[in-house]
Amino acid sequence: NVKTLLRYLRTPVKHRSINIIPYALIFTSLQASVIFKTLQFINPMELKVLGMDFSLQADEELSATEHIPVLSRLTNLYSISLTYNYLKGKEKERVLIDSIKALPSLVKLNLSGNMLKGFTHHYVSSRMSELILGNTCPSNESLKLIGETCGAKLQTIRLSDNAMNARLEGLHQLLSRCSVLRSLDLSGNQLTSHGETMRVINALQIIEPTLESLTLSHNMFRENERLIIVSEMSKFASLLFYFEM
Repeated sequence: NVKTLLRYLRTPVKHRSINIIPYALIFTSLQASVIFKTLQFINPMELKVLGMDFSLQADEELSATEHIPVLSRLTNLYSISLTYNYLKGKEKERVLIDSIKALPSLVKLNLSGNMLKGFTHHYVSSRMSELILGNTCPSNESLKLIGETCGAKLQTIRLSDNAMNARLEGLHQLLSRCSVLRSLDLSGNQLTSHGETMRVINALQIIEPTLESLTLSHNMFRENERLIIVSEMSKFASLLFYFEM
């Protein structure tokens, strides 16, 4: 209940009957103005995880400059989720982008469901270790720039449902910079041929010592190509490999 939460947060700590620290707040289907009003009353040292997931609800206020600067107070925030907020990474979101990139502790970012396309990299900072970019359709150039920006620190990247069959060049350039990657999700990407996938596998061989999990489920491989890929992946030691139809 947001009203109860607001009332609690407005109460000075010494007068709270129970001093619950709001370590994580996840908002869904609420107006952005209500969310940012709530954040104004949070001790910036308390909050570590913030989710603003609107679940397909168009919310034009999320880009409103009068509310967003409060994010810059949350200096201990290390994870933020902005899924399905109709973000496009363009100039009207500049204040939001700058606020997110300025957060000194932020290392995990979920932008799934926002059609950012060639603007995906605008939200990424050099501190990122986990990126969830499902259904964002990043361009080849954007994937390359993400690699240049944070590839050296990325440990987890999820790129499901992005039609990667048309973005293999950018994917190859991204992965070739991911020297400490541990988990990669390429499920649902319309990958169809052994040749296309081998380009990805060749890039993965650079990072093989650290890679622990690879998901290639729900692509469009023929049976003989699946067998070849499985054979190739057997060369990777200690790798959890997910490959469902």
